[in-house]
This record gives sequence, C-alpha cells and structure tokens, in this order.
Amino acid sequence: MDDVSGNGKRAGSMNSHEFEQNCWDVIRESINFAIDSGDEVVGTPHLFAAFLAHGGRFVNDSLAEAGFDLEALRIFFGNRSPSGNRTEDRLPPVTSRNLEEILSIARKMREISKEFAITERILWEAFRRQGGGKTGDWLFEAFGIDLLTSLIELFLPNGDINADLLEEEVGKILGCSARHAKEAGNGRLMTPDLFYGLLEHGELAGSLFAGQNCDASLAMDYLTQIFRPRTPNYPIDIRLNSRCMTRRVRKILADAWERSALDSPRKLNERYILSSFLDDGGGSTAIVLKYYCRIDLDMLRACVRDGSDN
Repeated sequence: MDDVSGNGKRAGSMNSHEFEQNCWDVIRESINFAIDSGDEVVGTPHLFAAFLAHGGRFVNDSLAEAGFDLEALRIFFGNRSPSGNRTEDRLPPVTSRNLEEILSIARKMREISKEFAITERILWEAFRRQGGGKTGDWLFEAFGIDLLTSLIELFLPNGDINADLLEEEVGKILGCSARHAKEAGNGRLMTPDLFYGLLEHGELAGSLFAGQNCDASLAMDYLTQIFRPRTPNYPIDIRLNSRCMTRRVRKILADAWERSALDSPRKLNERYILSSFLDDGGGSTAIVLKYYCRIDLDMLRACVRDGSDN
C-alpha cells in the first residue's frame, strides 16, 4: 500500500460541497474502501479502486484510450465491494500525502476552469497529473503504461524520450544524468542523477550556483557519494527511457514539458527542467543540497522564476 503515513487530515473532514455529486461518490467510496480494508490511510489505491467501481463513462473511456484493459485492472485491484463490517464508532482514516497533492491540484484546476465544483473529470486529470502515487508505479510495472506519459508527447510509445523535442543542452544534461545513474549503480535514473546532469552541463544551474557562491563540484560529489547504493545493481542498462526513470523524475520531466506548451517551436529546455525540479522539491536530493551544501533552494527557485542568475 502506498502512502504509509498520512498528513494528519481526517478523510471525513473533507467538504462535500467542494465536489459535484458523482465526484463526491468516488471520494466517499475511496474512504469506504480504506475502512473496509482496515487501512488507517486513504491512499491512491483506494481512490483508483473507487474510480474503477464508480467512475463514470469519462474515466472508463480515458482508461481504455490509454490502453488499459479495464477487466484486468479490476482483477488486479480486487475491485472489492464494501463489506458492511465497518464499525460506526471508528475514526475515519487520514488522507495520504499523495492524495492531498491530488486534491490540491484538483482545486487549482477547478479555479482555472471556473467550474462551480470539482468534477469527476477534474479529479481524474489531477490524479494523472500527480502521477498516481504508488498506484502509478503499480500500473507502470504491471501494465507498462505510465499515467504521466499519457498526458504528454515527450516519450515515444516504446518509452524512449523523443530527442527531437529536446534542446541541445537538455540532450547533454539527460545523457549525463543517465551515465551518472549507471556509474553509481542505481537501479533507475533518480533525482540526484538528474540534478548532477544539470550541474555538469546546465548553463543556468551553473550560473545560479556561482551567483550564490556555491561549489557545484562539492554538490556533485555529495550527490554521488550519498546516493551510491551499498550494493551496486550491476550490470545496469540506464537509457533515456521512461522505464529507466523513477516516477519522480518522469513527473518532473512531464511538468517541464507542460511548461513549454506555448513555445514555438516547442522544445524542452534547461530552465523548464530546473524550475520543475525546484517546484517539485527534489525529495532527498533537496535535503542533501540544503544541509550538506548550504544551498538556499528558495533563492534558486525565485531566481529561476524571475529569470535572473543571482
């Protein structure tokens, strides 16, 4: 089960008035799935099971168009019906961090679309934009279909990244990231590998570091040593393929690609990747940069947003 710890918010405290009725039915059923399963956290698997059980035609059509076998999905997730054995005096479970991210994205999408309430379509698109948490990993590993890449053209059908959509320096950055992942013995291209590539070949990242008097070489050393596995997974074929990347890296690249939507010609550049990385938070990579290298990530984020280098 994903999302082993919640964020402290009780699922029962969600305001039903935020959602259209059919969307609220999905939310409510995801809570029921968690309760009937004996889980303390409502996570993305419960939400996805609720989509399968109670999602409307839009969700079913969307899954079918993405290449999913709906019956295989229902078998895979068990598609349980509420057992009716839950106790009324039990506190409702808390929502997971991933589920809270999905709800946050849905609220922003509702504001942009000027909808009166969050619709099932908005909730489903928010689920896909977030990547589906651990559920997204399960779907990717079991069915070979990425919720994220169903949104973008950046990856080809076989999972390879489309080099024609990359600016020259991005090709160098990602190539360096893949080599670093392979040399470090990591099973997949992770956020430290991506940031290593940004520091090694990214002009913007390098100038930002220089502007803050940060030692890029020191940062790269830490990224290499701290994240090197104790038992390297050799031999490894790390390629610029979605299957060779963690979900977090795929999500950063997907977000970066969406930022390029208004460009003509549309190309993925370093600024989009760096800003997406910083907005994502960078996970454990950000912790290393902050506590070992004394790098002010908020300052880097502000510099990227206003287009300055210092």
